[in-house]
Amino acid sequence: MRDCSELAGIWFWEANRFPYSRSHMCSERLPLGIKLLAAFFAFGAAMCLLTIVMLLFPGSALDGIACASAAIGLAKRMRWGIPLALAILTLNLAGDLLNALLRHDLRTLVGLPIGGATIAYLLIARR
Repeated sequence: MRDCSELAGIWFWEANRFPYSRSHMCSERLPLGIKLLAAFFAFGAAMCLLTIVMLLFPGSALDGIACASAAIGLAKRMRWGIPLALAILTLNLAGDLLNALLRHDLRTLVGLPIGGATIAYLLIARR
């Protein structure tokens, strides 16, 4: 018989997986789009870390931590992976739009269709 702490650990593990049970995930392959997005966020985290180290910028590493967390969450199909990726992409999209409108930097508009398409994919994959 299992004790309460072991059962709580199993429940927590299963509750944070999406959208399939563990046995179903073993037979299901991770969709290519989710793999690519996980790689994208991992690359973003690596580039952020590299930038901080190379420039010796003493600022926050929050961007890198967020991208790394999204990459891990997407790759492991954690329940919070898609919402975190959506939040990061939405903030990035808003930043691009504000830069275009307030700073008149039209180059940032390139990110709008890319970010929008990625957000659309994540919303579809979430279902």
